[in-house]
Amino acid sequence: MKHYTVEIIVKVGIIRGKVGSTYNVEDVDILGENEKRYCINNLQFTSIEKIKSKYSLSIGMPVIYSNVNDSCFGTRISYSLYTLNKKRKSTIKREIAKYIEDKYSAFMDINLSFLGDE
Repeated sequence: MKHYTVEIIVKVGIIRGKVGSTYNVEDVDILGENEKRYCINNLQFTSIEKIKSKYSLSIGMPVIYSNVNDSCFGTRISYSLYTLNKKRKSTIKREIAKYIEDKYSAFMDINLSFLGDE
């Protein structure tokens, strides 16, 4: 299983370190599974739903969240995805761009060029 993460920090808060963008892909081991969930080998023993769910972490469904001018986290966007398939950077870029457009419209302009144009 692969875990894709993207973090874009535009403005620093108390907790998060420095402005910049990161893109990471890591292979994670599946500790166990049943008919409904996977359990992966990380510090939290994360449980991931096998079927798509709007309210819990699901395989193949990205989780995108943001903070704007937060005193602790600053201004940032975070993306996380667990999947059994390979995900292209261009697809991740489109998902983040759609999230920004839907949530902030023209009020937030974030450079996503670090994700390239595969």
